Order: sequence, then structure tokens, then C-alpha cells
Amino acid sequence: MAEASDKGQRQTNEDYVLVAPDMDLAIVADGMGGHEAGEVASHLASEVIRDTLAASRPTDLRQAEAAILAAMVAANGAVHAKNQANLATGRMAMGTTVAGVWRPDRDARHVLLFNIGDSRVYLFRDGRLSQVSRDHTLYQNWLDGGERGPAPDSHYLTRCIGVAAEVEPMVGLCQVMQGDILLLCSDGLNAHVDDPTIGMVLGGGGDISTLCHSLVAHALAGGGSDNISIIAVQWGLSDQ
Repeated sequence: MAEASDKGQRQTNEDYVLVAPDMDLAIVADGMGGHEAGEVASHLASEVIRDTLAASRPTDLRQAEAAILAAMVAANGAVHAKNQANLATGRMAMGTTVAGVWRPDRDARHVLLFNIGDSRVYLFRDGRLSQVSRDHTLYQNWLDGGERGPAPDSHYLTRCIGVAAEVEPMVGLCQVMQGDILLLCSDGLNAHVDDPTIGMVLGGGGDISTLCHSLVAHALAGGGSDNISIIAVQWGLSDQ
């Protein structure tokens, strides 16, 4: 696993990057304002997810998926409770997006993906990049609805951690192959670097740490208007 993060043109970095190689767990969270600050929400949510998963003992993928859902609910509860304690509601409430990958069985090729909001998970395989997470935005809803009417703001979230009392994360399953790269990022990357360019960088060779810093450099060169955070995951796999 490798990571890179930059505050871009913002005054502070409200993203939080969590890499736990001992758990085969990686999380990128993109915090949003509020009574306190977005970095509080992104940090708290990521730590709660990690601690909840560390305490789980799934024996199969169904139990692992349930553990992730429970971890996301717990993270939402923790951030939402801080908002309630601060009497912060609506736009005054802090929140965060989350994108993560977890391999609960270190000897297996199955990886669980989870996200809420517009932080993304990409899969780079055999020279091709594909987004394997789903954006929870009004813009994505507009695309799904056949692009009727004017396009809404692409940054307007329909789901996130902490603002509402209940949360609806996405959890998916991916079978990884030797050579695959899983890329997690906050929207500060894809706001300025299109998918073909991301794929070109990942296909350019080099170690994954170099690739992460190269992608950040591309985002900064493209404007860098937001915080930019990236994790690249490339696991060694058994021959099973």
C-alpha cells in the first residue's frame, strides 16, 4: 500500500488517509466543514471503521460484509453524535465521504469495497481503468435518470457520513488478480484528472508510491482546487 495527500489550494487538508497493512485495510475520507471542521469528521469516521473491523471476526464474506455495514453505521453514529452535541444541523453539520477496501482473509483473492459520497475506488487491470465504486451525488442521479434537464452540480452529495441519523453505504465484492491496482481517492483527484489520464499514469510503470505522487502532481497541475488524497493498493497473491 502507498499513499499521497496534498491540501491543494485549500487552507487546510480535511481529507484523512488511513492505511492499515496489518489488516489489509485502506480508507480515504473527505471531510466537510461544520461546527468543528471536516478533518474531525474524516479522522473520526476512519478510526471508528478501523476499530470496528479490527474487533470483528468474520468467518466468511457474508459476515465480513455485515461487519463493514456495522462499521459504517458506527462511524455515522459517532460523527452524528458530535453534531448533535454541538447543536449542528443541516449545513452547519460536519460530515465526510468514505471510500475503502478491506481484505478480511489475507490468503484470499476476494476484496470488499465500500464507499459513501463521492470518494472513489478504481480498479486498474491489464492496462484498463474502471470505477468500481458508485458516486452518491445529484449528478450521478441525473446521469442514471437519462440526463433530463440541466445537469446539477457534480459536487452535491446525496449521502455522506455524519449529517443524518441513518446511513446507506455501498458495499461490493471484487476478485483481484496478480498485477491489479486498487486506487482510492478523494474527489480532488478526479475533479482535475480524467479517467484516461489516471489510467495512463498507472500504466506508466514504477512503484505504487511514485504513482500516487505522480497523480497528485497531475491534479495540482490541473488546478488543485481541493484537497487531494490517494491510496494505491497492490497485494501479492497466492497461486490458488
